[in-house]
Amino acid sequence: GNAASNLMKGRDGESNEVNALKRTVNDLKAELTKVKKARTAKGDGKKGNGKALSKPLPQNANLNQIINAMKSDADADRVDVDSYQWAVPYLPIDPKDVGRTYEAVIRVNSQSGKGGVAYIMRSENSLDLPRRLQIEFSQVIQHLTDSEGGEVSPEEMWSAFTDEYLPNSDTPWGRFSLVSVQQDSAVDGETTVKAVINDAGTEVAITGVGNGPIAAFCEALSTGGVDVRVLDYAEHAMSTGGDARAAAYLECAMAGRVLWGVGIDPSITTASLKGIISAVNRAQRND
Repeated sequence: GNAASNLMKGRDGESNEVNALKRTVNDLKAELTKVKKARTAKGDGKKGNGKALSKPLPQNANLNQIINAMKSDADADRVDVDSYQWAVPYLPIDPKDVGRTYEAVIRVNSQSGKGGVAYIMRSENSLDLPRRLQIEFSQVIQHLTDSEGGEVSPEEMWSAFTDEYLPNSDTPWGRFSLVSVQQDSAVDGETTVKAVINDAGTEVAITGVGNGPIAAFCEALSTGGVDVRVLDYAEHAMSTGGDARAAAYLECAMAGRVLWGVGIDPSITTASLKGIISAVNRAQRND
């Protein structure tokens, strides 16, 4: 009798647990239905005022793609992107509902992808990194967060970027630096570049000829035993006005390795040559 009674109690206990789980699942389904209805009313992950984004995003769209799509539509509508209402699937609330902007919710840690890194570099430092450079630099940030733990602030990210790609006055590095440059270009002809570079503390004059200043500078470097080829190139102005600076990004091949270099200067030509120097210095530092 006791055994049968205990068995019935055990079954009753299991039944109660199953019923409790069923109620929990049903409650979650009900909440999910409410969220879906709310998102549908807002535009279901689209921009504000119930309007869909002009170009549908893939299901696995990352944060960078969403922000770029919103910015593109805002420019087309000639409105500020902050006027758009957030209703993306993985943000249950609009950041403005709690007195914040979407910039404030972006965090970069060891689990972050290239999208968050690229967004902060663009919004905080006016650098629109090419996609493959985003991948390369995100690995630098991941190594930093893995070794030090926690999150990386925009200031720490900029410090890591300058230390990796740009001359850093606090902790100088690199065999080469650009001292001066002159170029002579013929219309529909070749370009001659005459440059003075600092090679490990010694100033050296080099000259090269090519179909443009980049090719001519690479030729000039080859006279000093530095073999570098430019595989990809991108540039943009970092601001508007007469005192605007330009950023140049160059993907370079050296001794079987492919690395990016970055240069910043008021002159786009000088920025490009600095970018080549950056890639060469990185290749030699990482040997």
